Amino acid sequence: MTPSNDEGVALDALRPHIEHTGGLSMLLLKPYEIDEQSRTVAFGQTAVMPAPARVWAA
Repeated sequence: MTPSNDEGVALDALRPHIEHTGGLSMLLLKPYEIDEQSRTVAFGQTAVMPAPARVWAA
């Protein structure tokens, strides 16, 4: 993913798409970095946005 601040640096991120049978559908973006020395994961702030339903679409 590319950050919205236009730095032009690609980031690794988790991108789950979740849906509810009641019609709610959203996409979450959770950036992360892995420290190569300690092999620990540091997560950034989650962004949430509406998304078209895929599984429960009427």
